[in-house]
Amino acid sequence: MRGVDPQGRVLTTAETVFRMKQFLKDQGIVFEVEYDLPAVAARLPLAGNLDALVRSLRANPNIDYVEPIFPGVYY
Repeated sequence: MRGVDPQGRVLTTAETVFRMKQFLKDQGIVFEVEYDLPAVAARLPLAGNLDALVRSLRANPNIDYVEPIFPGVYY
């Protein structure tokens, strides 16, 4: 189940949103913006294995997408 339906209605619980945001922070991800929806704009850490982090985020069933904010390297 996605976090938000096509009409913008939140489909997940506040607890899931809280836990997923904590999970992201635990990965060293820094939030730039936290939206009212279950979404964030964030910076990934430059240290460590960025490829593995992106693969792990994309494989997580609670994460719908990971995309760059500016043109650059796409994973």
